[in-house]
Amino acid sequence: MEEVLSLIKEQDFSTIPSVLSEMLRISNDPNADVADLAQLCEKDIATSARMLRTANSIYFATRYQNRARTLKEAIVRIGFKAAQEIIMSSVVRVAMITRHSVMDYSTIGLWKHSIAVGIGNRLIHTRQHGETRSLDPFLAGLLHDMGIAIEHQTMFARGFSDAIQNRYANASLLTEEESKAFGFTHEEIGEALARKWKFPDYLVSVIGNHHGAKTGNEAAARLCHINRISEWLCFSLNIGYCDFSKVHADLLAQSREALELGTDDIDWVAGRMHQEREALTSIGWFSD
Repeated sequence: MEEVLSLIKEQDFSTIPSVLSEMLRISNDPNADVADLAQLCEKDIATSARMLRTANSIYFATRYQNRARTLKEAIVRIGFKAAQEIIMSSVVRVAMITRHSVMDYSTIGLWKHSIAVGIGNRLIHTRQHGETRSLDPFLAGLLHDMGIAIEHQTMFARGFSDAIQNRYANASLLTEEESKAFGFTHEEIGEALARKWKFPDYLVSVIGNHHGAKTGNEAAARLCHINRISEWLCFSLNIGYCDFSKVHADLLAQSREALELGTDDIDWVAGRMHQEREALTSIGWFSD
């Protein structure tokens, strides 16, 4: 694990902590405005282009006669929170997408799953608790499986590919096959890196415990349960790459009881998740 962590600085993941740190600073600054977010966005051409394309898509532009021509206009149209999601998603996408695929696994599939879990997390949390500045459910979903992408980039031919194939063949849990292949899991490597990068505690908890929701902090544990339901929805709706089989999906679904989610809640989240994914797909968000 130490060897893997030492390799991260050579990978695209090394850009994530600096962007996240600046994003959290802006989020927690009551005096921050659209200009601050636009300035952060301007640091990357691809992110800027994606922001403008999203703002001018059918999903966001139906109420406007003119196209958004500047990043400030785009952020106002999309909304501050949604703009933050686009910036972080764009940064994480660069780190995730490569050309390798094995059995049912591909990095574009992992990317689709991560985005969908982020959307699901936000929808569930907002429906139950409203919006909050103390944590970011979308960000937790976006980053929860970053350990898989790290293993892919640093250990593809040294056990990762075998673990992916064995999970598929055995209909097992990827963490089980990772432990056999190289002695640690994507939860553990993701948590170690999140601590190294000084991520907020709730992100560390979700990244390191999203399969079992074993954490002592009540708010973090609740977010882990939310993440588990979003993962279960992805499996049920066949969205992206899920690193588990139906047996484990059924265990994830038990978090509905912890969250007191009824059928109406699940149907609402699934419907909204589908709408948002369709909107993102229409502007090329998931093209490889």
